[in-house]
Amino acid sequence: MVLNLDEQKLARDNEYEEERRAEAKSGKARTVSRLNFLRVTIVGGFTILGWRMWDLQINKPPEERKQATKVLTRDITIKAPRGLIYDRNQTPLVSNIATYSVAIIRANLPARSKATKNKDRQAVYDNLARFLGMTYSVACIPSELLANPDKNQLLNSVEKYINISAQDIDKKLYLRKAQKLDTSLLVLKESIPLNDFDQMMTIRELPGLYFLSQAERIVLEAEFRTADFEPVVVWPNVSREDANILDEKRLDLPGIAIVPGYVRQYEKPELLAHILGYSGIFRDSSELESYNKKSNEIAGVSAEAIVRPNPYDIDDQIGRQGIEASMEEFLRGRKGGRTVRVDNAGNIVDTVPGSERKPTVGHTVQLTLDTKLQEIVTNALLAEIESARSQRQASNLTAAGVVMDAETGEVYAMVSVPSYNNNLFRTGRTPDQEKELQNLLDDKRNPLINRAITGVYAPGSTFKLITALAGLNEGFLNTRTSFDCNKYIFVPTLEKGGLIRKSFKCWGTHGTQNVEGAIQQSCDIFFYNTAQQDDSDPILNRRLAYYTTKDSPTPTYFRGMGVNNLIKYMDMFGVGKRTGIELPGEYRGLLQTPETYPEYHPGDAWSVGLTFTTAIGQGDTQMTPLHIANMTTAIANGGTLLKPRIVKKVVDASGKTIVPDERVITGLIDVKPEHIATVKRGMRKVALPGGTADRTLANQMGSLAVAGKTGTAEFGEPIGKDADGNLQFPTLAWFTCFAPYDKPKYVVTTLITTEQSVIEGSTYAVPAAKKILQALFPKETGIEQPPATKKA
Repeated sequence: MVLNLDEQKLARDNEYEEERRAEAKSGKARTVSRLNFLRVTIVGGFTILGWRMWDLQINKPPEERKQATKVLTRDITIKAPRGLIYDRNQTPLVSNIATYSVAIIRANLPARSKATKNKDRQAVYDNLARFLGMTYSVACIPSELLANPDKNQLLNSVEKYINISAQDIDKKLYLRKAQKLDTSLLVLKESIPLNDFDQMMTIRELPGLYFLSQAERIVLEAEFRTADFEPVVVWPNVSREDANILDEKRLDLPGIAIVPGYVRQYEKPELLAHILGYSGIFRDSSELESYNKKSNEIAGVSAEAIVRPNPYDIDDQIGRQGIEASMEEFLRGRKGGRTVRVDNAGNIVDTVPGSERKPTVGHTVQLTLDTKLQEIVTNALLAEIESARSQRQASNLTAAGVVMDAETGEVYAMVSVPSYNNNLFRTGRTPDQEKELQNLLDDKRNPLINRAITGVYAPGSTFKLITALAGLNEGFLNTRTSFDCNKYIFVPTLEKGGLIRKSFKCWGTHGTQNVEGAIQQSCDIFFYNTAQQDDSDPILNRRLAYYTTKDSPTPTYFRGMGVNNLIKYMDMFGVGKRTGIELPGEYRGLLQTPETYPEYHPGDAWSVGLTFTTAIGQGDTQMTPLHIANMTTAIANGGTLLKPRIVKKVVDASGKTIVPDERVITGLIDVKPEHIATVKRGMRKVALPGGTADRTLANQMGSLAVAGKTGTAEFGEPIGKDADGNLQFPTLAWFTCFAPYDKPKYVVTTLITTEQSVIEGSTYAVPAAKKILQALFPKETGIEQPPATKKA
């Protein structure tokens, strides 16, 4: 039994083993078959991939290969600090303060979802806005609204929130469509405070309309210009503490990043705001494109070339005013960074070898300004403004002052009053700063205007220096030529009531004057005679003449040079032209001629009265304080018209000079030296006893010999009548001078204005110039401070 049992078991075991071997053999065959299939699949896949790569790189046109390369690489940039600015004594005027910016990386934001209506993503924007105190905007995509059949209903619904009529919104939509901008964001109302958040939320339920924070708006505008993984700065300046708090909230605020950077800090904001200006970020993408195009052109890059990276990104700082704007090409740093390869999801794979670039700080700009002198000029003008306010009850007083080097054209000081705090134009302002900025913008005196280069002023009697030189050089005057001044002259003219003798006055009664005396006394009638030529009156059909009284039977015939000869010298001195100083916004002034006059005064023609007013710096002639200073400089140095320079030189980080320190001659005054000497003698007499500046300068300047010219120019609407019944107008108070007389070194020009009072150059502008001259020549004027006594 046992044997039988064993044999049966053995038989069963053998049967089982044969079955197992058969299955193993069958399984091995199946395994080999699968492996072979896998091998074929892999080889085939690589074959197709290789063929595709070969086809892309060899067969496809270069443009398609370039596009394929673009999507595989991205540029990551590192910001470079802007260059520094110094005065002539190497005093730093601006610094770069390390700061932190809040940025958003779109790839890390919560995903867009129709199911949740993007609520998770929207919550990030709203929570960030609450933390930073951002304002909101109401905006739309015009194409979306125009395509909506319920457009009119939507516009009616939103108009109550933004105080813009549905009709006006509709016009904006179609205007954008006409401009082919209907697919871009159109902001309907901005600067909506957080306090209005709840009541404006309904707008988000209206299709095609958006109620979005500053951050969301910036990100939307940058969406087509930046990759999803690139940080977009939405708040340029936060404190270290706030940066740390936001960094800790990364899990609650996905997509938020803290980016280190720089912010400009102006060391003497009120003192130098008009000179330095300020910087800020780009307003929109079109401005960014414009700056990149201009920078590439300067660098010699063709418009067709692809520049990687472009000089500017949307969140870069650019100069907005002053030196920051005019020297932007030099001050902006050259950003660094690297080129990286990314996968389809935008994740960085590696860095392209050799693509790493170090950022380069912007060039250093040294100005010709002397900061200490700038403060002295400012204080001198402010003191005279206060004097005019208290003595004449003058209001809305403003002022300007310029100090130039008579030989080089360097500007040592340029002041405009009132000034402003240019640090207010930084982003990330506090509520108090926002209020201060709004007050600044609402100030009727327009503090943002640099009156030294953009002020629109009649030059007044300072202009008589040009008239005198023109008359002398044209041969209509000499040192012996004289005219009588009895305060008035009367010129026959035809009015509606018939023939009358129209009066033209002088500010005083000066008797017989030659050219030097006329400059010393600022005699208007002398310069009327100098300008008006011996001509026939086309209306009266007789020789032009005037009478010394209304009833005088004896005419005095004009024998001057004529207005066209005067205009020739005005042009020579640069009237109606920009001086070329390295500051933006310079006003060219206005040189009026008989040919151009009808353009400004339709229906009117040039007259004798216009020749008179032109000769004494009234009428339509307009010059800036810088024009007057430059005119005085040309007289002081003997006839060389210089370009006023406020930039001394520019050097790069290695110390190499990029812009050299050079005097620039813009023209030569074609006047004989003896005639310039005659005018300078007259200017010297202005500051001596009997001159219009004698009360302030005569016998009060120590050994310093000053030569100058006062001016009082009328403008605006009448404010009353004088003792003789003549209309009175508000006036500008001018004084321009140079010193020392024998060897001119400095030119000083001062101006004080008011809208509702009569102020004279001799009373207010001269005392301001005196304080400046005392600072420039302390030893000569006797105000030099004794050295401090050393302690034992």
